[in-house]
Amino acid sequence: MRELILQDEKVMCADIIKKHFGKLAKIRRFKKQRKVYFLGDDNRICDYLFPALCANNAACPMFEQVAYLESGRESEARKQAFAELPVLPMAELDSADGAALFFFFADCEAGKEQETLGALEKMVAYMAKYPDSRCIVGTLLPETPAFSQEITALAEREYNFYIEKVCQKTPGLEFYLNLEARCRKAVAEEGVNLSILRFTNVLAPERCHTPGLEIEKIIGECFDQKCVEITDADRKQVFSASYIRTACYDLFLAMDRARMGHVYNADCEKLSVAELKQMIYEAAKDLFALKVERAAGGTASYRVLSALKLHKMAIPEQKLLAAGIRHLVSYHTGADYDNSENVEFYCGKIKTIQALEVEVLKEIDRICQAHGIQYFLAGGTLLGAVRQGGSIPWDDDLDIGMLRDDFEKFRKVCKTELGKGFSYSGPKAGSHYTIDKIRLDATYFSTNFSNKNVYPDGVFIDLLIYDRTSNIKLFQKLHSLVLTALTTLMLIKWYGVPRRNYHYWFSKIMLPVLKCIPWCVFHGVFNFCAKFYRYKKNAKWLIDSVGKKVNADPLPNEGLDQVVYVDFEGIKAPIPADPVPYLTYAYGPNYMELPPLSMRRCPHNFARIDLGKYVFDAKEQKPFRKVDIRGELFEENSEE
Repeated sequence: MRELILQDEKVMCADIIKKHFGKLAKIRRFKKQRKVYFLGDDNRICDYLFPALCANNAACPMFEQVAYLESGRESEARKQAFAELPVLPMAELDSADGAALFFFFADCEAGKEQETLGALEKMVAYMAKYPDSRCIVGTLLPETPAFSQEITALAEREYNFYIEKVCQKTPGLEFYLNLEARCRKAVAEEGVNLSILRFTNVLAPERCHTPGLEIEKIIGECFDQKCVEITDADRKQVFSASYIRTACYDLFLAMDRARMGHVYNADCEKLSVAELKQMIYEAAKDLFALKVERAAGGTASYRVLSALKLHKMAIPEQKLLAAGIRHLVSYHTGADYDNSENVEFYCGKIKTIQALEVEVLKEIDRICQAHGIQYFLAGGTLLGAVRQGGSIPWDDDLDIGMLRDDFEKFRKVCKTELGKGFSYSGPKAGSHYTIDKIRLDATYFSTNFSNKNVYPDGVFIDLLIYDRTSNIKLFQKLHSLVLTALTTLMLIKWYGVPRRNYHYWFSKIMLPVLKCIPWCVFHGVFNFCAKFYRYKKNAKWLIDSVGKKVNADPLPNEGLDQVVYVDFEGIKAPIPADPVPYLTYAYGPNYMELPPLSMRRCPHNFARIDLGKYVFDAKEQKPFRKVDIRGELFEENSEE
């Protein structure tokens, strides 16, 4: 479980900066700083941000080089974490040239002041030599005594005055003051472009930095006692904190937005020990009893730094502590990770939805068996059948695939063969997706997109069609591009207004033209293009002409013409006789590996989920009002 949690956290740290990284890469914001260097001491934020930046730069190159500069005194944990990443000796700075972007890290409780300040000197000397260089310093502050009772948070300069003039100095505080003094000199006297982000408490699955907030001890005590006990004293201890993903996100955005010579408090969340314990309880409530002591009143003591300045710099708050506590609980105790939040959107109905989809599959299978039509489980449904022997627990739709000839026959016979309670969703039924669907009547299962349009939109099965394409790579790409363009135009026309972040200006210009073109023209042209190579002999490749991988490389034309039946959710269902080429095409060679914990979530963004009578008993067909797609108040009281 520990390895799964660490893997998941690294994936999410990379993902949280992905969108902004792509935007910066497109506008080439860092034209002058073509190299990125990470250095400093054993600050645990570096352990997460460095791999995240490496992963994003590999996927969307923005920098020529991203590397960690080692001092030679790194911990074994860091050496192991960076074993497969670009690591260079600190002496690299002596021979490097050109402006660079630096992330410098300092843990003021690590006891490595001399080493850290030595590395800082080297970096400052380099930056003074190349004035276009830029540096973000991420500091982990030591424990700070509680403020006076009237003050609930300190701003940047207030904190400086407090640790310099008010509270008693500790080695950690002296370390920070010396570090900041050197940074101040570098900016004011040497013209170095440097900014500081300060973190007091950073929670991470591995090696939390929580001075004065003993979270690992608290978690251990809760599990030892099988009880979360919240006392009145817990309510009176208030801290500021960040989760590791938030810290990485703040530092990365500061690279673009922080102003030279500024210091920013970066902890974005304020919590009491009582609130922390409540989060621990929520993370594994099945394992704990909850004991809450009655509040006795009185005032609280605060160790909170205000992050207002950081967020006014257009760095949005990322409140992830509650989600992160689930990782911490699983990591430190070995308890199973509670993944329920990823499917909470379905209000406990995900298994019912999957069962209803199997009922739709039975109806499709009945028709196909009666008319000699071949189909097979496809997409995530096939992956679940092969990898897990049934539906993927967090998958919310069911996909089947057909070759073009079988699909044309199926579409034709469905006009008369489809049983009561089911409907065919296609162009003639008001649906303008390029994927036809079989839907279950008397239900709603609408995405944000489809909910805007008034047409039957119940629980469904997607029909993914695989068409022949050219054996010549250039023509394959052209085939894909044409179908992708037509799909985009149809969705823009169907939505009817320009969509933010979705071809906005293109759709704004094209909509008046698209509205003048009848739907029959769009569907006719799309079908003609999809079937362009239908009669091609010895075709070696297929194209997912109406599926999610329409713009990907083609699928080898092998293994889909023969099927075998396997056990699937209580029925026998067909899969390709050799599913390996398909699954490799769709999910890569490691398709049998389970995804990271955070990726185990339902793929759609639904706006309306209403199962009507089925939410109570999918098997017992009790009378209920007939669905009226215009709205609930249009429904007649007569039973269907």
